[in-house]
Amino acid sequence: MLNPAEYLLTARDPETYVALAVEDLISTTDGAALHISGELSKEYLGMLSLYAIRRASKMFTEGMPYYKLVKLAHSSFDPDHMSDKLIRCLNDLLSSVNEKAEQQAAPSPSFEELHLSAATQDKLVSVGILSVPDLLKLSRNELTMIRNLGDSITDEVSSALYDQGYKNKAVDLAFPGSAVKEIEKAMKDPSSVFSLNVSGWLRTRLYRNGVRSISRLKSMSVDELAELKGISYDDILEISAAMDELQ
Repeated sequence: MLNPAEYLLTARDPETYVALAVEDLISTTDGAALHISGELSKEYLGMLSLYAIRRASKMFTEGMPYYKLVKLAHSSFDPDHMSDKLIRCLNDLLSSVNEKAEQQAAPSPSFEELHLSAATQDKLVSVGILSVPDLLKLSRNELTMIRNLGDSITDEVSSALYDQGYKNKAVDLAFPGSAVKEIEKAMKDPSSVFSLNVSGWLRTRLYRNGVRSISRLKSMSVDELAELKGISYDDILEISAAMDELQ
């Protein structure tokens, strides 16, 4: 369910009701009918938003909760001047529709197809997580709180899901509160820690700890690295070796 506050959309912001109108529209319409595929242009998002808020405006009658705000959103919305926060919100909403459609179209991958380590598979099965759909239902907090699991396994699961195309869920597990586009942009940035030649889960952990660039990493002492959550002495050795390669 959409949480506008995550995108800094407030209760009095007309764009909040545009976003909610789009969510309501897509909840009753499949991705194919909305022609959602590939990169979504600002023009497409504007057209869809305009249709959704017009639809919502007709559904809301005087006396209903939020009637005035919905009417205000309808009368004031200009698709040519959408804010970046609304665009990011809509992209995430529609990406979820795409992902759900892809998951329904294809059989759910088994743990074997996710290429998880045998130890991770055994631990997941031991706590009753028997399939990919079981994984998709869990939040990062729920996974890490399960006995014998934790950050390492959660990061491995996230990486495997990402590789299989479950990008929204993978980002949600590895980087709670971050948008897929934000993470993918960082992954392509040669100055980010994602370009460091270390284990994928170690890059994830550094980024989650707020160490997001190579320059930031260079400025850190061994003691500072050791204070980061989930970073062990062996991890620091791996990071140091990778940093030496950059010299």
